[in-house]
Amino acid sequence: MGPADWLLEYDEDNWYRHRYQFEIAPDRYHKEDISGGPPYTLQAPDAAADGVVVYHASEPQFVELLRQSLAFGGFPGWASDVATDRPSEELGRLTRGLPRV
Repeated sequence: MGPADWLLEYDEDNWYRHRYQFEIAPDRYHKEDISGGPPYTLQAPDAAADGVVVYHASEPQFVELLRQSLAFGGFPGWASDVATDRPSEELGRLTRGLPRV
C-alpha cells in the first residue's frame, strides 16, 4: 500500500475499457511475510452495489469480507483456523461490543 495517488492504479491492459485497480490489502502470504500473489483488489468502475474482491481465493463480495474481518477482530484468517487454535481471550476483547454476524 502506498500514498493515495498509488492506490488507484491505471491498468494498462484495460486502458480502452477505462478500468482501474484499487488495491485494498496484501494477500494472505504477504501478511505472513512470505512472497505471494497480487494484492486483494477491487476494480473500478463496477456496476455492482458490492464489488468482488479480485485475487482473493474465494473471490468474496467486499462487504462479506469486511463482515468476516470484523467478526474476528480484524483477523479474517481466524475464520478458517480450528476453533481450538484461535486466541479466544484476545478475540473476545477485540470483538467486544460488535454485533454478531
